[in-house]
Amino acid sequence: MPLGAYMKEMRNYYYSNNEKSIGPISFEQLRSLISSGQIQEQTLIWLEKSDLKPNAQTFEQSELTLENEKKAAIDIPELADFFENRHISDRLGMSLLNLLCCPPFGILGLILGIKINKWKALRDFDRAKKLSRWATLILICGFLFPITVFLILPAFSSAREAARRMQCTNNLKMIMLAMHNYHDQYQSFPPAFTTDENGQPLHSWRVLLLPFMEQQELYEKIKLNEPWDSDWNSQFHHINIPEFVCPSGYLYFCRDEKESLMKGLCFYSIIVSDQTAFPGKESRSFGDIKDGSSNTIALVERKLPICWMNPNGELSFQTALKGINQHLTEVGSFHSFGCNAAAFDGSVRFISNSINPDIWKALLTADGLDLSF
Repeated sequence: MPLGAYMKEMRNYYYSNNEKSIGPISFEQLRSLISSGQIQEQTLIWLEKSDLKPNAQTFEQSELTLENEKKAAIDIPELADFFENRHISDRLGMSLLNLLCCPPFGILGLILGIKINKWKALRDFDRAKKLSRWATLILICGFLFPITVFLILPAFSSAREAARRMQCTNNLKMIMLAMHNYHDQYQSFPPAFTTDENGQPLHSWRVLLLPFMEQQELYEKIKLNEPWDSDWNSQFHHINIPEFVCPSGYLYFCRDEKESLMKGLCFYSIIVSDQTAFPGKESRSFGDIKDGSSNTIALVERKLPICWMNPNGELSFQTALKGINQHLTEVGSFHSFGCNAAAFDGSVRFISNSINPDIWKALLTADGLDLSF
């Protein structure tokens, strides 16, 4: 049943907290508790007169999680609409190129044909023969030129995309190097987010890595005891951190009229869950990664970017399990056939869209199946 139908029905919900049943609560209240993090993936939620189910397994929770992640990702006005409509402009561009290539040769061939008929009428067959040769050459060029263009352009595009993918790989390696340096200093990896005294998220793990990414000056300006979107901290939202930007994603979104939307965005995400190495506000170390650092994914690409300071926009484990490049708000990239992913040992691999779901799940977990990455 669609999310809107559930909201209209005003059904009563219950959830457990410290082995106590709390409820009834409305759907709106339930959504608010999930969005604020007070209800976690393993919290039991049930409808009135229904069985208890873990929060992550209920239909409503999956819809709410998706809605929450999409809302966190689309914190830049018009960015989602631009993403949805971009493929239309791509098709128009290729069609326009085809139309511009053919008419000049056709017009020139028509002019030569008229002149050839003129010289034939005047019985000047030598000139008509010479013009016929030129007309034949122009017709051949008119036929081959568009084909050549469509054969050569993809080759140039592939070469440029290979360079952008390599830069994306280097970005992930630099982020993992910063994580390793953070681990050397604090004996653990950064938490997914920091929290205030009430347990509300304050800042993302990206903010904590700034001193290890040659951004010490910026780090010192941020008020860590205030939320990431406070009046003071909001001034830093549009600062670009080069290591957080995938060149292919930037190229896809960036146009002159949309370039302002691309400031301060991040195309990389951790996976937040008790089953991964980033359970939330808690920190984990190399010793907690039972599968081995080379067999466990630390960072993935995300198709729809978020503000680099946002602590609420990380991908959940349930969302990541849906696969690669399956949805706008899930794991994915603008590279062909897959996305880059970094392991905890600092290595970066390209993961195919068609990866086996069981292997993909094992790579995301910190203590699941021990598979080679």
